[in-house]
Amino acid sequence: MVLHKIFLAISDTRTANKTKSLLQKNEYAISGEAKDGPGAIRLVRALLPDLVILDSELPGLSTIQTLESLADLDIPIVLLVRDWRQDLIQQSRNYNVMAYLARPVEELTLLPAVETALLNSQKIKELGQEIKKLKQDLQIRKLVEKAKGLLMHKFKLTEDEAYVLMRKKAMDNSLTLRQVAEAIIKKLNVTK
Repeated sequence: MVLHKIFLAISDTRTANKTKSLLQKNEYAISGEAKDGPGAIRLVRALLPDLVILDSELPGLSTIQTLESLADLDIPIVLLVRDWRQDLIQQSRNYNVMAYLARPVEELTLLPAVETALLNSQKIKELGQEIKKLKQDLQIRKLVEKAKGLLMHKFKLTEDEAYVLMRKKAMDNSLTLRQVAEAIIKKLNVTK
């Protein structure tokens, strides 16, 4: 089991102690604790935990202000709520909230919320990386297509001939196809 570092931002001492005890009993590490919004933001930014359990009733800042201040960190958050508030649920969807946990905190609900948040966050990160790679691949493909078109027009080549020429140039000079395409576009004095 991977030891995940969890930060607790819970204002109520009894709830914080119970949550901490349940997490430690199940082999989670507590990376830090805070009892108010500003303290939570400062410590989460310094410690960069794997997950934050955030009390929706922290003093000092509103829940949304706290979520906004942590949004750029891309750390999953389990939001601890006293009761169902549709407005808070709707507003918090724009941030890194991966699960909601109703009080009182019980092992039966805490552990699934934590695991779900960690797993969903990992899936989202993987999908983000895949999207980034696909965008890069698309950009390369556009450059290659543009360079092929220029070669076809300038030297009256077929599409296959232009592509073979580009691949040969890349292999002969230990370059990527992207580098060759960019050089062709630049040499033929055409903007990207």
